[in-house]
Amino acid sequence: KSGKLSGMILDSPVVFNGMGVQTYPDYFPATFNAKGGAKGNYYSLPQFHTLSRIIDDKIISMGNALHKGEIPAIPIGDADKNEGKMCSYCSYRSVCGRENGESVKPLNKLTHIKALERLDGEEIE
Repeated sequence: KSGKLSGMILDSPVVFNGMGVQTYPDYFPATFNAKGGAKGNYYSLPQFHTLSRIIDDKIISMGNALHKGEIPAIPIGDADKNEGKMCSYCSYRSVCGRENGESVKPLNKLTHIKALERLDGEEIE
């Protein structure tokens, strides 16, 4: 289990077979089901294109904000569980000026199905 890959695989038998999914199914986040279709964490080619566009847009947005000097000290995490901990390992804690009790951007964990729904709806957060 410690060697299992995470992430997504292209929903394509060529990709599945080329990666050795059938030979080593325990190492991959997706595999074939009993009917020969994909099972697990996989994306279709249009979903990968959408994901790529969303990532590109996010990187451009972050770069533009950085260029404008917009660098808020708002860590991502769960304020109830991580308050005080999330900044303890940060190399920049002495320069950002963030204090305990200030706002935290929530970490939204998505299931594979929810991520696919967002990609199909092209939702961007």
